[in-house]
Amino acid sequence: MDLRSDYLIVFSDSQTIDQPVLELDLRLKPEERERVWFPDKHDNAADGYLLVEGTVMRSGEQYCAVRLDRQITPQSQSGSPFISQKTGKVIGTWSCARPAKEHFYVFLTPASHLSKVIREAKDRPMLREVIGRADKQ
Repeated sequence: MDLRSDYLIVFSDSQTIDQPVLELDLRLKPEERERVWFPDKHDNAADGYLLVEGTVMRSGEQYCAVRLDRQITPQSQSGSPFISQKTGKVIGTWSCARPAKEHFYVFLTPASHLSKVIREAKDRPMLREVIGRADKQ
């Protein structure tokens, strides 16, 4: 499985940031068995989410697999960040999920690849040109 093409990065010409911003983890990949947090959407929570903990089960350059500590109900969470409890930075973003009988697994687009794409970006295509397009890497 290769999830390195499953993302959408939106650039802004504005330099004004008035809210805290999550940072991408620049390591090539997180450690297996590393603990993470996932902000699960929750309408009744003060911040709009509840933190769910999980464990990195597989870690590679093409994808990361995280097993959540509890079952959740997926709800339009593609692109949501997974945050390392070790570094406090984003190790990847939700690409797809697989509920299993006892565990819930989420597969991530690695932050290291997102960081590389941002660094190497040479142009800014129109959104209508990239939605639904999956280029081969």
